[in-house]
Amino acid sequence: MNVDGESERLKSTVGQGVGSFSYDAPKSFGLRGGRSFRDVVGHGASEIRVEGSSTEKVVSVPEDVSGCVDLHRKAVVGRTVDLDTLVYFDRLLSIGKVKFVKIQYLGGLSIMVSFESMEEAESFLQNKKLWGPWFSYLDLWEGQILAVERIAWIRVQGLPLHLADSEFLRKIGEAYGKILYVPKDVGEESDLSFHRVAVLAGFGSWRKMKFGCRIA
Repeated sequence: MNVDGESERLKSTVGQGVGSFSYDAPKSFGLRGGRSFRDVVGHGASEIRVEGSSTEKVVSVPEDVSGCVDLHRKAVVGRTVDLDTLVYFDRLLSIGKVKFVKIQYLGGLSIMVSFESMEEAESFLQNKKLWGPWFSYLDLWEGQILAVERIAWIRVQGLPLHLADSEFLRKIGEAYGKILYVPKDVGEESDLSFHRVAVLAGFGSWRKMKFGCRIA
């Protein structure tokens, strides 16, 4: 089977849904609380605002914490090349006839794919001809420190009509992170009172850090 050809065909098909936010979220990305992967990446998600008083506590990150130890060398972690690949990654694995246990979302463009054994995980990692078009980075999970990233949707509101241009929206987004999505045909949108731009935002790793925990 021509995996590369099938992958490109699938990506060209799903990419047509970007402009209208019409992703059909994969069922394999079911998350806690009933949130779908579609909700995570922001397509069609409602804006939630929490009002009222809140209390913030500062928590230090200890050096000896080690999570997901049972998956060491039995899973791979990586960053997908783009938003389409991330959303439809389960279908790409199906096309490539890859046997896996679970796909887990890590934030941003990153995911973890776990396998039944270390041998299966290492075999997948060695097959760069298969996963090369899907990942910009891929490695075995061995408890290493990973960058903390998220997909942020910027709502640009009140933009004058003469500035409603894809390249100008790209410049706005680039001030906040790596561009993941910019509307192509801005002038064709039915509502020009606001525009949405997706960027990859992050702040490094959690090691040797303190973070604020706020309960609202």
